[in-house]
Amino acid sequence: MRLRLQSRGNSFVAWLHRWRVRRRRSPVHLLYALLQRLLAHQPQTGSWSLRFWVHHIVGAPPTELRLPPRRTRGMSIESVQTSQIPELLALRPTAGAEFTHRLAQGHRCLAVRLQGRYRAFLWVVPGPRRLPNSFGAQWDVPADGCWLYDLYSDPGLLGALSHLNAALHQALGPLPTWFLGQIAFDNVRSQQAHASLGYRQVGLVISFGWGRRRLHVSLRRRPLWVRWQCGCAAIPLADIRAVVPLPRATARIAAMEGAPAAASLEDRSPVPDAVPARRAEQA
Repeated sequence: MRLRLQSRGNSFVAWLHRWRVRRRRSPVHLLYALLQRLLAHQPQTGSWSLRFWVHHIVGAPPTELRLPPRRTRGMSIESVQTSQIPELLALRPTAGAEFTHRLAQGHRCLAVRLQGRYRAFLWVVPGPRRLPNSFGAQWDVPADGCWLYDLYSDPGLLGALSHLNAALHQALGPLPTWFLGQIAFDNVRSQQAHASLGYRQVGLVISFGWGRRRLHVSLRRRPLWVRWQCGCAAIPLADIRAVVPLPRATARIAAMEGAPAAASLEDRSPVPDAVPARRAEQA
């Protein structure tokens, strides 16, 4: 009887969690999720099967992120080695390229260890690189950028995204000018978690697929920029971003690398008050 009540309690908690996530979505997000579900029920072998994807491109200068002043007690951040891959697989099976293949290609993985086991991880690729994505194209990562992808966090762990971003400052050595990544259009929770750290949407990629054919539309609002590409095209993240780092970010990066920062009129303006850090939820 006690086990039956506990099972019902867990089911109610899971239902409540799904309801809260859906409540955050706008009608546009719900319509997108419905369209994805309908398209997923098409025959996968048909030459005219339709597909449709929308992804936000988010980015931020590393020194402009709002990061926690200290880690949770007992938490450590590790750079995952090949021998530790089984621990990652115990947390979550591989999605996309095999973990061992990623390490062999020079990708890095940072993982959160808490209470003797991995609880979250994040994959990192410094530019310049070309990386295949999940919808039939490639990301063209610029030389001054660093691509962050495949973030996963245990549902019971809060704040993993902020701690992993803080660890990147020590793991990467010389900091890149920008951290960049993609978020699915209907993943509202991840969008809110990244926004709480200081990431902002820098562009949008809309992709259409029918059979093996692909069409990708890259968009940027300010200044307006649109580009059409077909097939397994390299989507230029440098053009989508097209944002000059804030002057204080440039000065901090130069100071950390031991080079003098170029003086400008903007550098003399007072620095606005720091925005208090907020706790990021699971991405």
